[in-house]
Amino acid sequence: MGYIYRITNNLNGKQYVGQTLHSDIHTRWNQHKRKCKTMLGRCLFNAYVKHGIENFKFEIVCVCFDEACNDLEEFYIKKFGTLSPKGYNLKEGGRNSRHNEETKKLISEKKTGVPSTIVYTDEMKKARSERQLASKNHNFGKSVSNEQRTAISEKMKQIWKEKKEAGFVQSKTVIDALHKGRAEKRKIVAKKPKVITKGRKQRVGKYDDYDTLLEEFESIQEAVHNTDISSSHISRVCRGERKHAGGFKWKFLDVDLINFKRNITTGERYITKQKNTYVVRVKRGIILDYRSHHSSLEDAIIARNEVINNLPENLL
Repeated sequence: MGYIYRITNNLNGKQYVGQTLHSDIHTRWNQHKRKCKTMLGRCLFNAYVKHGIENFKFEIVCVCFDEACNDLEEFYIKKFGTLSPKGYNLKEGGRNSRHNEETKKLISEKKTGVPSTIVYTDEMKKARSERQLASKNHNFGKSVSNEQRTAISEKMKQIWKEKKEAGFVQSKTVIDALHKGRAEKRKIVAKKPKVITKGRKQRVGKYDDYDTLLEEFESIQEAVHNTDISSSHISRVCRGERKHAGGFKWKFLDVDLINFKRNITTGERYITKQKNTYVVRVKRGIILDYRSHHSSLEDAIIARNEVINNLPENLL
């Protein structure tokens, strides 16, 4: 859903027509209040600075589907006559668009592997530093006068006031209310760290693709600390929701519990019992797969028969 909106200067009657796809129209008005020149355009930005944003009225012209925003924006710009110099629109409108999925994919592929910021080498840093040394620096020998200090101070006060009016600055009362009780909760948690940790801790093992145990850890967090692998990835592998994490298989150790899960996409169901872990994969009453992590084939066969013979009817 999109919106066509109009901004009117209450002092001279000039108008601006725009569109937005924000679900909350007030988000767009708050962006105008921040007065970003690159986003608003030269005419509207200069008008805000000259007359003050408090002298402008914001109103919704119509609500429409996303696809109709461009056409309706063009229509209302012509209807209200908001093109510069009669109004604040610099263009006839209708040029807002979103990338389709194919374009997004092409952009993603092109940007993959490209650093998002400039990587400065030591030589670049040294050259940049030398350009700013002593008399080469554009501020060398200059000092800020009292008039400049006063002007900067007044400007910052004005910016702070505008942010506060736009709702971007929270009062001390609001901040205190948001944080109320958090300090007490932290104190309570700090008193019982061992009890909480002990209740959730589960030993995990790191395996290669041949199910050879490589390392054991007292908890997932200890594994994360030693391997720098995501804790959520390790946990998902242990629960059978993911095959590898960091290039390794992971399994819970010394835990005697049975989990029943269902893959909504494929209709497959899983039963796992994690003590010398084994997993049975079932779909429509047919056993598709059986995986065991016993040390010997004989133990694995015994465990397999035990699991299959005791599968609940509702699982099949």
